[in-house]
Amino acid sequence: MLVLVEVRGGQRDWDQAEREFAEQDWPVGTSFVRGDGASTGVLRADASARLYSVEVRFFGARNRRTTRAAAWRVERLARATGLEMYARRCELMEGTGSS
Repeated sequence: MLVLVEVRGGQRDWDQAEREFAEQDWPVGTSFVRGDGASTGVLRADASARLYSVEVRFFGARNRRTTRAAAWRVERLARATGLEMYARRCELMEGTGSS
């Protein structure tokens, strides 16, 4: 699943989030400040929030609940780390062995 994850806070929080994504083996494609990049004109600009395009990996079959499961994994990581982060958008990735 490709998940757009919003992380609020500051540089320390963003650095920690990047470490946590790496620990989960969730590759980060891009990142940008909220209001820039893919969020231009969609989300209100906020310099204290950063958006990450993250590949949340699942093993096994994809089904209609996979999208919700990806958001739950982000929520669970947020609780475990104490970071303020939200899954803003989840999309199935086509053409890969993991999703």
